[in-house]
Parts: sequence; C-alpha cells; structure tokens
Amino acid sequence: MAWHGFGRTILFGGLAAAGWPAVALLLRPIAAPGDALAIYLLAVASVYVAGLGSSPRRALGAGMLAAFMSAGVLALAPGLGSVIAGAVAVLVVGRVRLFQNGGLTRTLAVEGITLSIGLLLARAIAGPDPMHVALALWAFFLPQSLYFLVGGLRARRDPIHGLDPFDAAYHRAEALIDA
Repeated sequence: MAWHGFGRTILFGGLAAAGWPAVALLLRPIAAPGDALAIYLLAVASVYVAGLGSSPRRALGAGMLAAFMSAGVLALAPGLGSVIAGAVAVLVVGRVRLFQNGGLTRTLAVEGITLSIGLLLARAIAGPDPMHVALALWAFFLPQSLYFLVGGLRARRDPIHGLDPFDAAYHRAEALIDA
C-alpha cells in the first residue's frame, strides 16, 4: 500500500503508533528500551519512505536506500537524539528523492516546516512509557500528512532515455495513468 497522500499518511502514523507498544513488549527481554525505540524509529522511517514510491521499482529503490541509511545511523548514532535526527534525515532524503515540490528552496522550506512542526508536537507529547511514545509518533505524522496538501507536489519520473522499448512504453503508460 502506498501512503503518499494526506489520509494515507495519517493512517500510516496511526499504525506506526499502534505498533510501538507491542514492539516494546516483544523487544523488552533482548534490548534496552532506548535501543528498541531506536530500532523501531528507523524501521518506521524506512517503511514509510518505501511506501512513498509511485511504482514497485521506485518503492524498492527508496526502501533499500532508506534501510541502508538507517543501518548507518543505528551503527554510528551515540544516543536517542541522534537516532531521531537520523530518522528525520532518512525521511527527508526519501521524500526529496521521490517528489518534486517546485524548486530546491521551496522543497527544503516545505520539508523544514512539516518536520519542525512534527518534531515539536512529538517532543511536547513524548514521555517515558510506551503509550506516550506511541502518541508522539502519531503526533509527528500529523504534520507530515500536510506535506501532500502543498500545491505543486508531483512524483519524480525516471528518465526513459536509453531504456528498451518495453520499459519506455511502461513508463509512458504509468505517466498516463498518474495524470
């Protein structure tokens, strides 16, 4: 299921929030609470980015890039704050890679606004118990859904130069369907 859209992003945020208490219970015997949360946040960011792909091929590529970045963050981040910043970076790179929102300045401004509001809301709600963390996750994704209401947003297209005729026809058909 692709979740590039207002309602779908809210739904994804709700599912991510609902999943955290169960994952916290499952990982309790084998991981410290902070480590479990770090793994979960990076996994959520990777799954979200993969779900933004407009085609299976783009979703796979975006998901693999996000998973690779997440593994690097998990290996190098010294604390939970760094992991949160890394998860946000994974989300930004994935959305910028998959969507065009006008020029680069406009894209970065929209990213900065939605992410800042999401992080502020999540920080205001976050607490030590799993339910507070779940609510903070959902609160983070509420402003992320607004990203898709900004005018001028469109999925990036792969260049079709140098493709075989079947792949070129596939890309043209996909463009017609999306239009």
